[in-house]
Amino acid sequence: MMLSLINRLKLNQVLFVSHLLLVLVIILGLSWARYHSEWSSRVAHAAALANLAMNDVVGDISTAVSGNSYATMLMPSAVDKFNNINSLRFFDVSGYSDYSTKPYGLRYFREQSLADNEARSGKVWQTQVTEAVLMDALAKVDRLKAVKQHSNAKKVDFLLNKAEQNYLSLINSFELSLNFKLPWKQPEIALDGYFLDSKTRSLHTRLPLRNKNGGAVWAVFDASELYSLRAEVLQSIYGEAFVALMLSSLIIIISTRWIVLPLKRLTQHMAQDINEIELEAIAELKREDEIGVLARDFSALITRSKLQLQLLKQQSEVDPLTGLGSRLKYSQSVEAFIKTSRQQPDYFGLIICDVDHFKAYNDIYGHGQGDIVLTSVAQAIRQPLRETDGAFRIGGEEFVILVRVAAATDVQRLAERVRRAMLEQQIPHKGNQQHQFVTLSVGALAVDLRQFSKRIAFSQLFEMADKALYQAKNNGRNQVIFSQYNSYKETS
Repeated sequence: MMLSLINRLKLNQVLFVSHLLLVLVIILGLSWARYHSEWSSRVAHAAALANLAMNDVVGDISTAVSGNSYATMLMPSAVDKFNNINSLRFFDVSGYSDYSTKPYGLRYFREQSLADNEARSGKVWQTQVTEAVLMDALAKVDRLKAVKQHSNAKKVDFLLNKAEQNYLSLINSFELSLNFKLPWKQPEIALDGYFLDSKTRSLHTRLPLRNKNGGAVWAVFDASELYSLRAEVLQSIYGEAFVALMLSSLIIIISTRWIVLPLKRLTQHMAQDINEIELEAIAELKREDEIGVLARDFSALITRSKLQLQLLKQQSEVDPLTGLGSRLKYSQSVEAFIKTSRQQPDYFGLIICDVDHFKAYNDIYGHGQGDIVLTSVAQAIRQPLRETDGAFRIGGEEFVILVRVAAATDVQRLAERVRRAMLEQQIPHKGNQQHQFVTLSVGALAVDLRQFSKRIAFSQLFEMADKALYQAKNNGRNQVIFSQYNSYKETS
C-alpha cells in the first residue's frame, strides 16, 4: 500500500516529504554552530585571563624597559613572580629605553616536565648581549680590580662585586641566547590580540608595554586544560548529533531509492561518449514524473547533438573554399589509403601541387581573387581523378593528391594533366613573370607497393614528393618533377 502510494507521487511531492524530514538534519548544523560559538567563547575567555594574569608583570617590565634595567627582572623574586603565573611557558620582551633609546630584550622560559606534566622553575635572560657587551663588562671588572689593589674602600668592594655579578649574568644570558631554540613559531598577532596554536596546544598573546617609547610582550601559555574542556564540549555535542545523524541516514536511503538512483543512472549515460549512448537503454524514458521529462529532454538533446556532430564532422573533413578534402581529412585518410593499396599489386601515387607565386598574386589582385584561383585549382585537380582517388587542400596554396594506379608512369601522366588543366584556364598573373598566367609546380612520387617496406613512414614518402616539388620550383616552375620510390628516376 505504501509503495503504491509512493509510486503515484510526483517528484515535487517526494522532494517535499523528504525535505520535511531532512529538516532534522539542521540539528547537525546547529550543533556545529554551537560548538564553534562555545569554543570561540572559551578561547577568548582564556586569552582574557592570560592577559589579566600578565597585567602586573607587564607593568614591571615596562618600568624596567623605560630605565633600561635588567637587574630587577633577573632577581629571584621576579622569576618567582613569573613562575606563579598559571600556565605561563614563555615570554619575549622587545622595546626601547625611554632615556637612551637603547633596544631592550628579555626572555623568560619554563620547561614542561614530562613525568608529572608540571612546569619547572623558569629562566630569565637578556637577549641583547653581544661579545662586545661582554668585553666591556669584563673590562669594567678588570678596572675595578686594579682600583682595589690601591684602595680598601667598601664602595670599591661593592662596585666590584656588582660588576662581577653583572658579568656572570651577561655570560649566562649570552649562552642561553646561543643555545635556546624556540619550541614555537611566533605568529603574527596585533597588540592585545591572541592566537591558539592547535599543533603545540599553546595560547599566544601580544601585550603592549606602557613606557614612553613602547614595545610589546609576546607571551605563550600552555593550553592543555583548554583542550580538555574542548573534549567535553565535543562529547556533549556528539551525543546530540547522533540522533539527528541516524534520522538523516534513513532519509538519505529513501531519497537515494526514489530520487538519486534514477538521476545517477542518467548521469552515467551523460558521462558516456555521445556516440556510445544507447537511448533505448535509458529506463527513465518510461517514467511519468519529472525524471521522465528530464530523461526525454536528454534523449532529444542527444539526438540533436549526434546530428550536429555528424554535420560538423562532414564540415571539418571538407575544405569550405575548394570543396576538396581538408587537412584533417587528409591526415585521417593517408594510412587507410596506403593500407588499402597494399592489398592490391598496384602503384601508390603521391602528388603535391603548389600555386606558383601565389603570395604575389594576392598582393596584386587581392585575396578575393586569390580565393577564386584556389577554387580553379580545385577544378583542375578534380578533372582527371576517379572516385577512388583523394584530393586535399593541406595549406594555403598547397594541395595533395593520393591515387592508386596500375603503372608508375600513370602517376606522372596524372600530375601532368593537372598542371595542364590549370594552365589552360589562362588566368592572368603579372607576378608570375616567366609564364604570365597562374601555373602549378608539381612534385609526383610513385611507389611500387610490392617493394614498399612497412618500416618506411609516410612522412618519408611525403618528404621525397616535397623534394621533387621544390626541384620543380627551382627549375623554373610550371612543371612536374616525377620520382619513383627505390629507383628515383626524374622527368620534366
